[in-house]
Amino acid sequence: MNTASRMESHGAANKIHVSSSTYKLVEEARLRTNDVELYQLVFKARGLVPIKGKGLVNTFWLSSSAANDHQMAV
Repeated sequence: MNTASRMESHGAANKIHVSSSTYKLVEEARLRTNDVELYQLVFKARGLVPIKGKGLVNTFWLSSSAANDHQMAV
């Protein structure tokens, strides 16, 4: 089983649950590009989640910004 599959068991209905690795990749991409869509993403700390084989992993909920609160393409 991979990390995403294990994280899914700690997810919530209608929410996008991402790892700290994904969060960091988006933050780094924001620094390298002028892609406006990256700045419309809003992350909220989910906290530490126990992931078998990885220990406690810091995770985040991903949502659209208030200005872009309609359907978010995923």
